[in-house]
Amino acid sequence: MAPVKTAHRNRLRYGYGYLYSRNHLERALKLEEEVLVFRKKVIGEHHPDTLTSMGNLTLTYHDLGKFEHAQKLAEEVLVLCKKFSGEHHPNTLTSSGNLALIYDALGKLNSTQKLEGEESMA
Repeated sequence: MAPVKTAHRNRLRYGYGYLYSRNHLERALKLEEEVLVFRKKVIGEHHPDTLTSMGNLTLTYHDLGKFEHAQKLAEEVLVLCKKFSGEHHPNTLTSSGNLALIYDALGKLNSTQKLEGEESMA
């Protein structure tokens, strides 16, 4: 990867972390969406770093109260992590935990319990 692209990617990622840590969630969301588009274009849609960006975006949606957006994306991330990383990979388990958090926020207790049951079998 060209140094310019790497430097730009790192600035975006650290900029997001800075904004998020200071509770500028709307600005962080915009930057995080930009990072996701960039990663999909440069390293591919199924690269672990792209999936991590998608997972981070689900949590930002959650923190902003955009639970339906968060759920849709978290379900997609979990499917992709299972497919490309495997059922027992740490990223897959993290994705499952993120989805459980979102289900809990939506009051979907049965869905949360089902995910927790799957994790304990892993």
